[in-house]
Amino acid sequence: MATTTIYPYGSPGTAVGGMGYILVQTLPTASSATTGAVYLVPNAQDSSIKDMYVTVQNVGGGYEWSKIGTTQLNLSGYATEAWVEARDVDLTVAEYEALVNGNQVDPNKRYFVDEE
Repeated sequence: MATTTIYPYGSPGTAVGGMGYILVQTLPTASSATTGAVYLVPNAQDSSIKDMYVTVQNVGGGYEWSKIGTTQLNLSGYATEAWVEARDVDLTVAEYEALVNGNQVDPNKRYFVDEE
């Protein structure tokens, strides 16, 4: 079985908490040897999405896989660049000071303060 091990910081033992990511086509048999890593397996419907699994020890002392999520992202509720640019406004000094001091300003405007 071909696998690819991905360590977030470039080499074994430097991953956060010692946890690495292993890209596989199918999950191996869960065992003590498969603990300490997140296994990424191609999703059955879309191979560009990976299902994420970790090995857990069950009550009987054996090991089993537990799906902890996927790599799929849904950004539909986030602002797009066009949305932000359409609402970017120039602030007057009074509006800026009101925002900095936590006071209410025109609720129909969107304010973005770029503090340099």
